[in-house]
Amino acid sequence: MVCLLSLGVLAACGQSPSDAYINMASAARLGDREAFLTGFTEDSRRIVKGLASLSEAYGFRESDPYQKFVFDRVVKEEKFGEGEKSGKYKCDDSCAVLTVQGKGRSKGKKVKILMLKKEDGWRIDLAEQQDYWNENK
Repeated sequence: MVCLLSLGVLAACGQSPSDAYINMASAARLGDREAFLTGFTEDSRRIVKGLASLSEAYGFRESDPYQKFVFDRVVKEEKFGEGEKSGKYKCDDSCAVLTVQGKGRSKGKKVKILMLKKEDGWRIDLAEQQDYWNENK
């Protein structure tokens, strides 16, 4: 069991930002909340879990993390090193910006998702994501 867990962590660390995002989005579409949450940093997971619960319980669609972060495909992946900039946002550590696009009800809508390189792989951090969006309006 420990070997399998170690292999899973090693596999996650070897993923590209796009692969990590696709795994997270696929988990969301399949209804696997725990796997979806692994796409976020530890601090962000609690917030995302709470927002998802509120959204489901009270119909707060605008705060639904699935609506904000789950799209159908990655159109573009750009990686940046420590200190490099993506637009006006400066990466403190290695980061990547994914341009993602939806189809169906969100057809054609493109969104930029910031992913940070963490010890356990590429993750979304809500605070950094909001900073990225604010600095690149």
